[in-house]
Amino acid sequence: MKSYCHTVKHRPLRTALYIAFFLALAFLIDVKHYRLKLLALETGALIFLTAVLFNASLKAKIMFRKNVMDKWVLFYFLYVLARYFLFPDKNIARMEMEKNLLCAGLFFGAGQFILPSETSSIRKIFAVTAALAALYGLWQNFGTPIGHMRVPKISPPYATFGNQNFFAAYLVIALPFMLELFNDKKLLWKIFAAGGLTVFALDFYYIGSRGGILAASACAALWFYLSYARKIKHIKKIIFIVAFVMLCVIYAKRSFWMRQTTRLLIWRDTLVMSVKNPLGVGPGAFATSFPDYASEELKKTYPQKKYIVNFAHNEYLEIFAELGFPGIILFLMILFSFFKNCRNPVYVSAAGGILIHNLFSVNMRFIITAAMLYFLFALFRAENFKIKKISFDRNYFERLFPALVSVAMLVFFIPKMIMPIRALKMTSAEPDFHEKVEGGKIVSLKKKLAQNSGDYDALYNLGWLYAKEKNWKPAADAFIKAVKIKPSPGLWNNIGNIFFETGNRPRAIEAYKNALALNPDMVDSHFNLGYTYFYEGRLKEAAAEFREVLRRDKNNAKAIMMMAKMKE
Repeated sequence: MKSYCHTVKHRPLRTALYIAFFLALAFLIDVKHYRLKLLALETGALIFLTAVLFNASLKAKIMFRKNVMDKWVLFYFLYVLARYFLFPDKNIARMEMEKNLLCAGLFFGAGQFILPSETSSIRKIFAVTAALAALYGLWQNFGTPIGHMRVPKISPPYATFGNQNFFAAYLVIALPFMLELFNDKKLLWKIFAAGGLTVFALDFYYIGSRGGILAASACAALWFYLSYARKIKHIKKIIFIVAFVMLCVIYAKRSFWMRQTTRLLIWRDTLVMSVKNPLGVGPGAFATSFPDYASEELKKTYPQKKYIVNFAHNEYLEIFAELGFPGIILFLMILFSFFKNCRNPVYVSAAGGILIHNLFSVNMRFIITAAMLYFLFALFRAENFKIKKISFDRNYFERLFPALVSVAMLVFFIPKMIMPIRALKMTSAEPDFHEKVEGGKIVSLKKKLAQNSGDYDALYNLGWLYAKEKNWKPAADAFIKAVKIKPSPGLWNNIGNIFFETGNRPRAIEAYKNALALNPDMVDSHFNLGYTYFYEGRLKEAAAEFREVLRRDKNNAKAIMMMAKMKE
C-alpha cells in the first residue's frame, strides 16, 4: 500500500485541484444547455487520467491498483459501448454512452490518481463546498439581498443544479460527509457540521422532494448505524423507533406524500416495455420507444401532444428498459461488489442514499449524479486495492506510449466536450428574422397584385414581408397562392413555419413533407419537420428527422441541441 503513483511533493497542487473540482461541482451552473458542471466533471476526469498516464511515461511504470469493482465497471462500460456501436441511431445513444464513459473515466482515473492519505481531506473539502452550495440554495429560496449582493428568488430552490430534485440528490450524497465531521476531534468541525446539517434540513424542507427526504432519512439512518453499531447498545431499536415516528408523520402528511401518483402508471408501462424487449430498446432510446407502450390510462393523464414522458422515473427500470437483462444485471453487480466490500460508513450511506433516491427520480439520467456516485466508488477504490506493477521500459516508444495515449485522448475528447457549448453559442448568435416592415412596401406589392393576381414574385415577397411582421394569416394566403403557381421546397417550408407558429401542427407537417418531396436534401425542412414531431410528442419520428439533418450536416447546431433536448 506504500507504492503510490505520485509523490507528496505535489500535495499543495493536488489539494488545489480537489478544491477547484468540488467548487466547480457546487457552483458552476447546470441549466439545460449550459452544462458547465458537466464540463467540469469531464475536465476533472481527463486531468486524473492524463496525470496518471504522463506519470507512467515519466517513471516508465505504473503501479496499477486492482479493486474488486474493476471488472464489473469495465464489463458494464464495454456492454454499453457495444450496444452503442450496434444501435442504428448514434445520436440518441450518444448521451448514454458519454455518461458511462465519464463514469468509468472517473472511477479508474480518480481511483488511480487519489492517494489513500488524501481521502480524508477530500471528504472535508466536499463537506465544506456542499455546505456553501446548500447555503446558496437557502439564500435563493428567500432572495433577500445581503448588502450589494443579490440572487433571484427561486422557490423551491435548486442552487446551481437546474432542478430542485438534482439539488436534493447532491445534498443526499453530501449528507454523510457532513455527518462524519461530528467524529472529528476538533470542536470547530463539530460546530461546522451542526450548522451545515441545519442548512441541509432547511433546504430539504423548502425543496419539498419526497424522494429526496426519504433518501436523506435513509442515508442518515444508515450512516448512524454503521458508525455507532458497536458503540451504542440497542441501536437497532433506536433506529426502529425513529423510523416508526417518521412513518406516523408520513401518514399524518399523506396528502403531501401521495400527491401525483402518475409515476406508478409510468413504472407499470415501462415494465411492460422491458419484458417485451428482454435485450432492451437500446441505449438512450427510452423516450422514443415508450410512446408505443404507453397505456390509454397514462395517455389520458399525460396527453401525448402536451406531455413527453422522457424517463421512467426509476433508474433501475430505465436501465432494464434500455439495456435489457444483461444491462441491469451488470449494473446490479457493480452495486453488489461495492456494498459487499466497502466498510466506510460515509461511502456506503452516501451511495445507499442516492440509490434509494433513484427509485423515484431521474437525476442519474442527467449525468451529474451518476458521475458523483462513481466518484464515491473511486474513493473506495483509492483506499482498497492491490498493486500490480506494469513496466514501460523495454524501449523508448513503449515508455512514451502512455503519454501518447493521453495526448490522443485530449485531442479526441476536448472538441467533443465543448461541442454543445459551441452549438448553443451559434444558435444564440442567429439574428431574429422578425422585424417591423415599412408599410409602403406592402402597399406597393398589393398594387402589383391588383393589376396581376398571378404575379408570383409579388405574392412571394408579400408573404415574406407579412411573415417578418408575424402577420400570419395574410402571409399564409400569399404563400399558398404563390406555391400553386410555382411549387418550390422553400415556399412549402415557409408555409409549414407559418402553420407551426399558428398552432396548426398537422398542416405544418404536411407542408414540410411537401417541401421534402420536392427536395429530399433540404436540411431546414428536415429540421422543422423533426421539431414539429417533437412538440407533437412523436419522438421516434422527430429523432429520425434530426438524424437526417446530421447525416447531411454533422455539425448542425440546432439538431445537436434538439437531440440533447430529447433527453431533458
